[in-house]
Amino acid sequence: MTELKEFIEQMRATSSSNEKVKILKQQSEFIQRVLEYTYNPYKQYYVTSKTCIKNFMKSLPISDLPLSLELFDVLNKLNNRVVTGHDAIRLVNSFIASCPNNGELIYKIIDKNLDIRTGAKVINKAFPNLIPEFNVALAKTFEEKDVDFNAAEWYASRKLDGVRCLAVVDEMGKCTLYSRMGKELTTLNSGIKFGNALLITLAPVLVLRSLSIIL
Repeated sequence: MTELKEFIEQMRATSSSNEKVKILKQQSEFIQRVLEYTYNPYKQYYVTSKTCIKNFMKSLPISDLPLSLELFDVLNKLNNRVVTGHDAIRLVNSFIASCPNNGELIYKIIDKNLDIRTGAKVINKAFPNLIPEFNVALAKTFEEKDVDFNAAEWYASRKLDGVRCLAVVDEMGKCTLYSRMGKELTTLNSGIKFGNALLITLAPVLVLRSLSIIL
């Protein structure tokens, strides 16, 4: 974990994107894997450092924690929901108790922010396609030259306030809903795919602003 700490310090020492790419390209497979586990939006750990720290003393010890358990084993258990709730907090805190000098770094990974002042776009310049990106349609300033109102057809849509929802349907037909930042939306009642159409029943408090389907 010393390697990870030094990497973070290097990345924070420069504000240049080009310099950050150079630093990234020099990194080991371990650092690449940490980056993927931290910034991959499909990897969610369902606990936060704030919750773990708050319950640190209450959640210790975990007697059946394997001595050979490694960082990525813990993250996989959280991501795959092998452990949830208080058991997940207990797993994280017990693992940190076994390597207390690395606690801050582990919490950063779980919070999905290494504080390196960069994101997926820069990381992918060094390691192409390492981090999946949500390239969604965004609003831009209207320029009259961009639209020919004399054309036979043109389209406009009303902008609504609310939460952008991205529906990702895998090859098995399972639908998972994400925010623009890649956080899974779990407050929706259901999402069902019928052919090329996706029917979504929304929780009453949520407004669907736009829907992108990634197949």
